[in-house]
Amino acid sequence: MGRGLGPLGWCRTGGVNGTVQYPKGFLKEVAEIIRERGGLYISDEVQTGFGRLGSHYWGFQSHGVVPDIVTMAKGIGNGFPMGAVVTTPGE
Repeated sequence: MGRGLGPLGWCRTGGVNGTVQYPKGFLKEVAEIIRERGGLYISDEVQTGFGRLGSHYWGFQSHGVVPDIVTMAKGIGNGFPMGAVVTTPGE
C-alpha cells in the first residue's frame, strides 16, 4: 500500500469481441502517467505485433508511444510455439 506503481502491461487492441482500437492519444497518456509514478510501460504485442494491424509493424507504433518492455509470440515462431521479451536499455 502506498509504495508506488508497478509495471503495467497493455494490449493495443481488444481482441475478445473483435478488434477495437483505443482512441488516439489514450495509450500515450497512460504511458506518461505510469512513468511519472515510477512504473514501466509494457506493450503486449502477442495479437497485434508483426504487422497484424495493417498500418504498422507493432501496435504501439500507431499510438506514438515507445514501451519499456515488449512481449511477443505467435507470429514470431512461424507456426511453432515461441515467444520473446524485448526491453529498453537499463538506466
